[in-house]
Amino acid sequence: NTPDALKKAIQLEASLNTRNVATVAGTLVASDGRSPFAAMMMALDADVTVNSEQESVTSKIGDLLSLRDETLEGKLITKISIPLNVNCAYEYVARTPADKPIVCAALTQWSAGRTRLVLGGWGASPALAMDGKGTEGIEAAAKNATHDAEDAWGSAEYRQDVAATLAKRCLTGLVD
Repeated sequence: NTPDALKKAIQLEASLNTRNVATVAGTLVASDGRSPFAAMMMALDADVTVNSEQESVTSKIGDLLSLRDETLEGKLITKISIPLNVNCAYEYVARTPADKPIVCAALTQWSAGRTRLVLGGWGASPALAMDGKGTEGIEAAAKNATHDAEDAWGSAEYRQDVAATLAKRCLTGLVD
């Protein structure tokens, strides 16, 4: 029972042939900030179990992605867990419908009210914009998280405006 937003992010991540030969762990390790799948997994606050010869450690996907060079050397990802009792939404803007996003927003909301917004489209890994109770201030959080998100694909000002709009669309998508 995979959430539709996660299915959408997976389909945007790579072609069908690539998805048929790739692994979930390999895709996450090789991801960057433009990865729809990594953004959605961060929004879901996925747990990742990494094994070495000495130990098995479970951490959150956001911690793993930000420190993957130090965390993963000589180790193997053996388990990835996501919550399925959540509402989630994914929206993006790209040059073409099948291209990697210039800006993407992944939003997850738990039944207890916890809301988590992750933005992507630039940098080494997606960025956590908001994690807390409720949705108040989601547009401001999106703008704040993209204040220095400038690269060859878009200016920070452009991304601030688009991220706020996408966050609002995601929120509307949760309600529908």
